[in-house]
Amino acid sequence: WKNKDKKKKIDIFLDYSRKWHDVKDVVKFKNRSNIIYLLHHSIDKTVYIGKANHFGSRIKKGEGRIGLDKNWDKFMYFELNPDYSYLLEDIETFAIRFMASVMTNDVKVKSLIDTKLKLVNKQLKH
Repeated sequence: WKNKDKKKKIDIFLDYSRKWHDVKDVVKFKNRSNIIYLLHHSIDKTVYIGKANHFGSRIKKGEGRIGLDKNWDKFMYFELNPDYSYLLEDIETFAIRFMASVMTNDVKVKSLIDTKLKLVNKQLKH
């Protein structure tokens, strides 16, 4: 009876990585849509954050992004509920700003701490 007037919570994310996946597994996630993704290059110690309407058409093994070498080797993803797909760009912008605030970066955001990990995004939507 206490919950009769409460609305059911709708999750913003349908699914998300609970670990870093190896690049060879990217094909397993090709049919995902409304994705925020993180790509990591373990040797260069760089990270790229992006968004994809369709993961498989945006991210492929052996293809880099602006500022990220094509030999990146790890990724994570966050799949938005289609009801919230209009938030994809805002969430990407938040993620880039947040990560830039805690690591060296190419988006000219002053970081709070000194670290050897560097964010390589060059673009940041305002």
